[in-house]
Amino acid sequence: MTNDIGGVWRTIGGRKVFIKTGQNLADAMRESGKFKKQKPESLNTFEKQIEYIKEHQDELYNIIETSENIDKELCLKFQERNQFNAKPAVLNSEEFEKLSSKDYIKVYRGYHDGRKSADEYIKDFKYSKNSYGTGGTQYGVGHYTITDKESALRYGKVIEIAIPRKANIIEYDDLINSHYRNFEKYNDNLEAYYNKYGEKVTSVLDAINNNESATAILGNYDVVKKDDIYIILNRGIIKVKEWLKCLKILNC
Repeated sequence: MTNDIGGVWRTIGGRKVFIKTGQNLADAMRESGKFKKQKPESLNTFEKQIEYIKEHQDELYNIIETSENIDKELCLKFQERNQFNAKPAVLNSEEFEKLSSKDYIKVYRGYHDGRKSADEYIKDFKYSKNSYGTGGTQYGVGHYTITDKESALRYGKVIEIAIPRKANIIEYDDLINSHYRNFEKYNDNLEAYYNKYGEKVTSVLDAINNNESATAILGNYDVVKKDDIYIILNRGIIKVKEWLKCLKILNC
């Protein structure tokens, strides 16, 4: 069976899945919403975080020892644990405009030339492995978006993104309060924790202590909100409007 937008229907595991022309099976299954994996347990307490870190201390400590940007690399590792690194769903203009404001929050993200061109950064965000550049992180690590398009335009070329309202969103101030509550006891008893857990575990704890986004990710939050800024942690839940590079022959 075919479809007007180009592609075929296939039955996979008893479920009908539409595969667009040029789309791989994994992305088609994800977009169908019929094969969602259950999120891992939320590590929303300090005790749960310690148990996870103890189990993965060698891998996490290696990030501390070798990374040029520990905060971002740790977040990428935790996002991998939480299955937050899936590619976003890319919709054409007609599909994107049909998304209801009742169900989605429309935001914008701006890109400028850096180590790569803005076009390459946009392509990477939509189609490549999750990664972060060298930009600042005023409200923690994540993909920064904003509800005001004019503000996003100040950063360069803009893409439009839709965040599901059902996403697990936490206010930044609430995140900070939770983050500090988690680490209050740790900060008051650093030597005791070092003696009990050793250098590797406490080095990772020290890094998370300065990284509120790590707390948000381990707590299974998809997005952090600060006023009109939405910091995306789970790229797999969002929808992105297809961005076409303007051609001179179009006089745009």
